[in-house]
Amino acid sequence: AINELAVPIVNDNWSRGLGSSISAGVKKISRFSKYDSLLITLADQIGIRQIDYELLISNFDGSRAVATSYRNGFGVPAVFPYSYFLKLELMDVKEGAKSILNDENDDIFFADIQSDTHLSNFKINFSKKNSIIVGPEGDFSVNEIEILKGKNFIKSFSLGKRILRSETAAIASLVLFNNLIN
Repeated sequence: AINELAVPIVNDNWSRGLGSSISAGVKKISRFSKYDSLLITLADQIGIRQIDYELLISNFDGSRAVATSYRNGFGVPAVFPYSYFLKLELMDVKEGAKSILNDENDDIFFADIQSDTHLSNFKINFSKKNSIIVGPEGDFSVNEIEILKGKNFIKSFSLGKRILRSETAAIASLVLFNNLIN
């Protein structure tokens, strides 16, 4: 069975950039209908452990990409659902998968106890995909908050100055979001 999965892919356009190799790979595997997702990593990422891959895969829900967070944005290793395959085939060849992972067409809102902005202050485009992130117990780390605030499509909002449990913060965020929709 492993022989069926180990298919060599030759990219004659490798000099055009990393994205051209990803595109060539996606075009090749797209011919096989049995694939519904794709994990992309780089051969020179030797410090990545098995547990790191397991964490990415366990957080993958089949509908949105799950990526590694870096100081300057998101990158690979990353898991992409089938709905991203065409984007991966047509992406900016020099930027690679980063151009998709850091796409600003979707809005992400994160509950931040340090924020003074209420969710109702945002003009939310409901024709776009919108996501809400709440932190773990004990809140986001300073580094995580810095990364989140560094992306202009990620917006912080306040749930008040009380510290909420993660599940309570998620429910409170959804209630506020639902009030804006209705």
